[in-house]
Amino acid sequence: YRKNPNSITHKHVSEIRRLGVIARYAARVRRQTQSCPVDEGLITTVTDDYFVDSQEFTPEEKITATTFPLAPSPPLVTVAMPCFNRFPLVLKAIQTLDKQDYRNFELVIYDDGSESSLAATEAFKALAATVGYALRIDRGDENKGPAFARNRILDMARGRFVVFHDSDDISEPNRIKVLLRALLAMPDCVGVGSGVHFIDTSDDIIGTESYPPLAAGKFGFFGCCATFMYRFHENSSLRFDNNHRRYPEDIEFLLRLSERGSLYNLPEVLYRYRKHHNAITADPQWRDYCMRFMLTRV
Repeated sequence: YRKNPNSITHKHVSEIRRLGVIARYAARVRRQTQSCPVDEGLITTVTDDYFVDSQEFTPEEKITATTFPLAPSPPLVTVAMPCFNRFPLVLKAIQTLDKQDYRNFELVIYDDGSESSLAATEAFKALAATVGYALRIDRGDENKGPAFARNRILDMARGRFVVFHDSDDISEPNRIKVLLRALLAMPDCVGVGSGVHFIDTSDDIIGTESYPPLAAGKFGFFGCCATFMYRFHENSSLRFDNNHRRYPEDIEFLLRLSERGSLYNLPEVLYRYRKHHNAITADPQWRDYCMRFMLTRV
């Protein structure tokens, strides 16, 4: 089968996949009731909201139908990436996101007062012109910390779901799909994370870690905050606490989110967390401070 950018399949892949799911659903209904929901005019739209909110489709069918964005609708998922300097690693993160097999997402970057503007670099301009997903970037004049940067991204987000992504890390190609499928399968779940590979500055794996299924409970928080996707539209009023200038703004946010529903960790390893001497987690005070915070907060 020859693929080319001018083929009908390529140009209308989003509509074809959605109509394919509807056709299989209609066939199920006809076998069970002898009536056709399409002929009876019960299906009048193929938007993301229709598939996500419908009780008639399985989570896998919802993923299949919404894999590609349907113009001019906004993307279903927003990838939230604050950044501060480290431009070579930021560019690598942007580039590797183009390998995601689920394509109905946007990347929103907030440049939190880097020494120079990421958006003004020729390398960023060239990369932004080639990636196959929606990419938007904003910049602040001064560094105000990750909580402020994340809140700016949430102000810009168009997706129903938000997935976190640190600017120096890498997502596995199936990450967005697996996280979203889990959320669609668990109505009581407000957010899901995953296991992580720890990598060095050469992208080599130096360790792997998984976490208990229940990420937040009476004993605190267990997981890697950067791996989480959550239901943004239902929790759009929730913001990061700007009083936490450096850390643990992400743990505090997820603990408050867990008051609105369950947070789970998936057994799959879907994220590559980069360890280097400039990382927040390299701060010797980070672990002790975060542990004391979690115990006090809970």
